[in-house]
Amino acid sequence: HLGWVSLDPDVHTTPAASAWTQAVQTRAVLASVSADTRCGCLYSDLGTLEVWETAGAAPELSQPIEDLERLVAAREGCVIRSWVKATRHRLDGTAVELSADGRALTADAGGLLVATPTQVLSFSSEGERVDTVDVGPAVSAVARSGDWLLLGYEDGNIERVTPSHGTARPGLNLEDTVSSEVLVLAAGPLGTVVAGHANGRVGLWSLDDGLLLEEASLLGPVTHLAVLGDSLVAATGLGDHLRWELDTLVMDRCELLRDVWDDVPVVWE
Repeated sequence: HLGWVSLDPDVHTTPAASAWTQAVQTRAVLASVSADTRCGCLYSDLGTLEVWETAGAAPELSQPIEDLERLVAAREGCVIRSWVKATRHRLDGTAVELSADGRALTADAGGLLVATPTQVLSFSSEGERVDTVDVGPAVSAVARSGDWLLLGYEDGNIERVTPSHGTARPGLNLEDTVSSEVLVLAAGPLGTVVAGHANGRVGLWSLDDGLLLEEASLLGPVTHLAVLGDSLVAATGLGDHLRWELDTLVMDRCELLRDVWDDVPVVWE
């Protein structure tokens, strides 16, 4: 166990002590916190799923789960993938199967997305299905970007489709992709997409012209990816991680030029 590793070089403090952080530190194999930070989910080294109110003194739910492969915290509960089933477990102890063949899943402010071999199922934050989109086979990662769905595939391909019809946007040809399974996807600022691959590669592309804006190689499969404000954090199952500052993507031209001049002063002679 590496303990707490800060992804911000300017912050070296550990999270505030609580029953939740203690549980993560002592027994979590996988853990996730909802976007509003109120709900925490962990899979313990004893094979138990725990659903927490992060401010609470003990888990609201503790249940043995065999072969849990993916875990995402959502509002009022957790979504898991186990034995290819995607299931939502709520804080009140109830469980609802979202898909018998879930290959990828994610939770965001818009609700839940579950990808099956032929469809992407969209659910509200409460777990009610609101849309179904037919997609190609072998989807391995899914995310939302505004009015579009981002799909990652086992062969490393990434495409953007319209939720209404499931049709791919014409002309999306990303530069320098790799033939390695896309494990995680996230929408970045100003029409960008970030992908983490099984071979440890992390890439940031523009969805407008397909240009590769940034890339890095980490040790191990990239299993965690998040855009937090103007920063991107990525981590692998082996503990390797990175942080990218994306503020240059959201700066206006004058701000960007001032930053460049601060770093590379121009002297007139």
